[in-house]
Amino acid sequence: MKPAIAVPATAILVLYAAIRKSLTPGGLFAALFTAVAHAVHPWSVFYGLLVVFFLGGTFVTKVKHAHKSTLTLSSTAPAAHPTSKPPPRTSTQVLANSLCASALTLVHTLYLTSSSHHRSTPLVGSPRTCLASPSPHTHTPTNHLLNLLPYSIVAAYATAAADTFASELGILSPTPPVLLPDLLFRLRVRRVPPGTNGGVTGTGVAASALGALLVGLAAAAPGVGLPVCNGDGEGALRVGLVVGMCGVGTVGALVDSLLGAWCQASVVDNAAGKVVEGEGGRKVLYHVDREAKDGRKKGRVLLTGRDWLSNNGVNFVTGLVMSLGTMGGMWLGGLG
Repeated sequence: MKPAIAVPATAILVLYAAIRKSLTPGGLFAALFTAVAHAVHPWSVFYGLLVVFFLGGTFVTKVKHAHKSTLTLSSTAPAAHPTSKPPPRTSTQVLANSLCASALTLVHTLYLTSSSHHRSTPLVGSPRTCLASPSPHTHTPTNHLLNLLPYSIVAAYATAAADTFASELGILSPTPPVLLPDLLFRLRVRRVPPGTNGGVTGTGVAASALGALLVGLAAAAPGVGLPVCNGDGEGALRVGLVVGMCGVGTVGALVDSLLGAWCQASVVDNAAGKVVEGEGGRKVLYHVDREAKDGRKKGRVLLTGRDWLSNNGVNFVTGLVMSLGTMGGMWLGGLG
């Protein structure tokens, strides 16, 4: 990406986040690292995806935030009450959603700029060179996988955007969420409180598809998206990219729900009847075998899941699985 664009764009993003107080000081540093990791790539598309995810996620987080803040409890607040703005995101939250994409972007940057690759494939040159396979003489399995890295980066952002949109908009559903593992594997409908890990609604699934669609459209946009060039078939390839990434992101959000239901503790405050959310995506402490005289559990108790991963851990693992899974699936299918 050209420094004349990357430097002021990064400065504007960081300044915007600082003024709006959407990130903690550590979050600002993590965001700066992420922006630099994307800006050093010769293509501007990945930096663009970062911007789309940041602005889109910021927007949906603020949608009816005062109302959303009353649907769950904060682990650091004594009771649910409306708040005018969401709490700033920490460095852990930023990296949980972007570290996988940043690492893959840096790997692809090294791949494009390596001297050996310059000599063996037409991919390197101007920032608008085409995504194409190397010549038959250099088309090794390793080169093929590396050529699929751009799609895995898009998949990481499609998944992150889908999960963010699903979480922030799905909680506004007029119907209570259904626990996804019970629906899929036990064929039963188990209603759970809003904010429960693994709980899904029709609104949330539709929102996840919208988030992934926005990333897919940005990745396929002519001139600024992935340099997909195939003559008369270019339009079909771009449409396929949009549809494919919309599907990948939607599936990724469902995988995140399954992983959250199994590996993340959903804690409920029995007195309020609401789910308790950890500050900054961290784990929530709860009471084990704490019962009142009437035999009913009291205080903050485990509702579903296991206390293996925090919300940040679930987000990171899901992004890693979906990005590498997309690349592996395309490689096995002979695509790209």
